[in-house]
Amino acid sequence: EVLRGENIQFHAAFPFVVKKKTRGILCLFSRTEKKPEQRMLDIIELISSHMAVVIENYLLVEQLKNQLSEQAETVEKLHKATEQAQESDRLKTVFLQNMSHEIRTPMNAIMGFADLLPQYFNDKETLADFTNIIKQRSSDLLVIINEILDISLIEAGQLPICKEECDIDELLIEIYDFFEKHSRKIGKAHIRLSKKLIG
Repeated sequence: EVLRGENIQFHAAFPFVVKKKTRGILCLFSRTEKKPEQRMLDIIELISSHMAVVIENYLLVEQLKNQLSEQAETVEKLHKATEQAQESDRLKTVFLQNMSHEIRTPMNAIMGFADLLPQYFNDKETLADFTNIIKQRSSDLLVIINEILDISLIEAGQLPICKEECDIDELLIEIYDFFEKHSRKIGKAHIRLSKKLIG
């Protein structure tokens, strides 16, 4: 279409073929009837074969660049995943250390007062006090164990979540009242809780 009206008397096409795939075409046009010498055509054909290799190498380089870019992205993702895994392990270690302390506290109380029971077996009032302490610390221990199980379920994505509307002010007041009563119950009334709602 471009050469229409150009009075072309001779033309030849030299495809750039690599591995049986045509990568381009080198076209030769002449306005004279004289055909180019065969030597010239051979040179052009040789040039076209070299051009095919150049194009193929260029495509391979571009493909390699894309692969390296994808590999770099993969390495970066793996690096971030490794950092997240290490941070997760660190947090788990800290959590277990804290839980170890939280579990030891009621366990020590249970074991200590259990050892005292035989000494006060005939003192019903003291025996009742020690029994209540053991029950309370056993309850504390059970709460801690349940919380640990809940955390493991949350991490595994297996803890069922029930979504519902609620009055946030009423919920906070309920939580405040619970912990205020609980602190008095466990003999820690000196710990002051602050209740301040905005709105």
